[in-house]
Amino acid sequence: MATDNKDSRYHALSLRQIAGWEIPSVDNSNSEIRAKVPSLQRGLVWEPQQIELLWDSLMQGFPIGSLVLSAKNSEQKDKSSNFSAIANQKPVTHHILDGQQRCYAIALGFHDLWHDNDQAILWLDLKPGNRLQNSIRQYLFRVTTKSHPWGFGHDNQSSRLSAGNIRESLGAHTERPLPKELRPFDAGLPVPVFLLFKHFNMGTEKLNWDAFSEDLAELIPNSAGITYDDSIDRENIEGGLSLAEKAIIIALQVPAKVKKIENIEQIFQRLNRQGTPLDNEELTYSMIKAYWPDVEECLESLDSLRHTTEPRLINMAIRVALTGQDGKMHTELTVDRIRNIFRPSDSKVRKKEDIDDANKAIAIKEYFQDKLKLALQWIDDHFLFHEKNRPYGLPAYLRSSLAWNSRDVFAWLMVVAKRHDYKPVTNEQLLKKIIGLALSIHWFGSDKTKAVEKLLLEKDLGSENVKLSNLKNDKGESLIFSPIDKVELEEILSLSKDSTKKSLSDWKSFWHAIVEADDQNQPRKEKDKEDRSKKYGQFMERLRNNRELLVYVQRSYFASKFRDFDPSNRLMWKGHNRPWDYDHILPSNKLNASGRGGNAGDFHDVCKVWQQSIGNLIAVDFTFNRGEQDNTSSKKYNSERASELNGVLDCIDAYDIELEDTANFEKSIAFVVAARNRLIELYRRWYDSLDVGNYK
Repeated sequence: MATDNKDSRYHALSLRQIAGWEIPSVDNSNSEIRAKVPSLQRGLVWEPQQIELLWDSLMQGFPIGSLVLSAKNSEQKDKSSNFSAIANQKPVTHHILDGQQRCYAIALGFHDLWHDNDQAILWLDLKPGNRLQNSIRQYLFRVTTKSHPWGFGHDNQSSRLSAGNIRESLGAHTERPLPKELRPFDAGLPVPVFLLFKHFNMGTEKLNWDAFSEDLAELIPNSAGITYDDSIDRENIEGGLSLAEKAIIIALQVPAKVKKIENIEQIFQRLNRQGTPLDNEELTYSMIKAYWPDVEECLESLDSLRHTTEPRLINMAIRVALTGQDGKMHTELTVDRIRNIFRPSDSKVRKKEDIDDANKAIAIKEYFQDKLKLALQWIDDHFLFHEKNRPYGLPAYLRSSLAWNSRDVFAWLMVVAKRHDYKPVTNEQLLKKIIGLALSIHWFGSDKTKAVEKLLLEKDLGSENVKLSNLKNDKGESLIFSPIDKVELEEILSLSKDSTKKSLSDWKSFWHAIVEADDQNQPRKEKDKEDRSKKYGQFMERLRNNRELLVYVQRSYFASKFRDFDPSNRLMWKGHNRPWDYDHILPSNKLNASGRGGNAGDFHDVCKVWQQSIGNLIAVDFTFNRGEQDNTSSKKYNSERASELNGVLDCIDAYDIELEDTANFEKSIAFVVAARNRLIELYRRWYDSLDVGNYK
């Protein structure tokens, strides 16, 4: 077997040797290799279950595949460590072309977070109990992260925990704790894996349980007094640790003669087709970093202005950099186009295409070095919520949601910044209009790309001709389900305290009541259905479930409560993670007819429809609901709390209904009208705050 001689074509490596590449405290002094991730590699993309299953494989002695290394390429920079800010003194000898995610997962098992950074911990459940029943795992590994310090479910997919479990896990914490301040919730007796390896003796193949217990009690004070009794399968755990310590990972090495960055980049692309696939944005980012590694320094200078993942930001920035004065947004570049633009030409004869590509490369580099940071700062300075200076502005979460879910819209904002030469704009009406246009397309756009293309043709956004209703395609069809005013909204949501039982019964679905049935609950003519579908139906389908409208209306609450939440961090978005919950004011279980369907009244279906709308939702932090599950809605959301949440909570007594009350017309109509009025008021606050009526 080949050793890990740096000139070998392949290397036999232990887990500790691999972990030592990232973690200076792990002893890998017997290794001549120190491999790092090159700039062209993407960031970490593995899900928690992939890390947990890899370690289950290692403890069972299963192979996990080979790595691919190349000799360190001088044209590529090394990515910084995911674990430690302390520099490893050994020089980098190799670059990792394939296996970055596995190397990170391996290093996590040797990582002492308590004395290093605060990103993630790998745990092993010593008492999994029946959690491994019907599971493909033999060992229950648990991952906790900065965004999920409570961990994940024990199923094979490591599903996100319920809001109730998260609240229970938080205990006395009033703010989101660090990973080292919590244990995984869905586990029997979870312990940090690095401690197991620290006290495992390969000579005897035994774990020093006493020393392990002392260290654990020091790290986690509430671990003191825990007994490691016969319910722990010590033999199984020690056997797994032994197999992991004996594991050999083969690292294949690219031939030494392969040095050109073009060759390395091609190898990287081909290898990537075998692992977790890269989307076009990630491929584009890798191509740019392969031929222009300095781009990472441009991104590092952005600090807190990234707003979304680096690949997405890069993709949008390239399009903006190449967008000229003709009013057309530049299309996304393919991987081949990026390669041609950034790869240096070996030919002395410059074709027109080569010159065009060279000019594009210059334009992109200049934008990244000089303008990108200005554009992102301009967006924040002009559009983010500020209690005194910009009370109509966007919460940071919505700003980043635009970048994540409506990248054409966010790129348009970057172009707007470019057209204003990144200089201050003091026209408040213009700023409101830009925000209103952006959110309207983001929430109600039927074709966001084409809607943005139409807006880009407008050089004066303040003009009265720039209206949402004018965003149409070449066939004259609207590109947006245009917002309607409050009066129209009240008319189509035709319910009031004076409504009849028959009128209330008609509302068993929004679509039926608004589009299909007339005031007498008779089917409309097909042409009328089509017209109402276009004007009201599709718009209401978006509006009734639009939780982001809650975020906008509660923006002052978000600014004060979640000011440290970083929505640009990919980990924060994994599993739709966020530090708040969308709570049902009238809890779901109050109208749940499962097992007691005989108690459901004639208006049960109608109440359920409105219970599931944003008229019955409010955003609250996870600690808000603790201990409130048995309270009525009116007690839970009393006047003091309603004021704190800024969430429109009038007529709260109407939400105090139960399943049995759906047989009572008065109680049912009171709840439905309260939810209906609240939905209208939520919408009105957005509509009026941004003066949408002036440009709808």
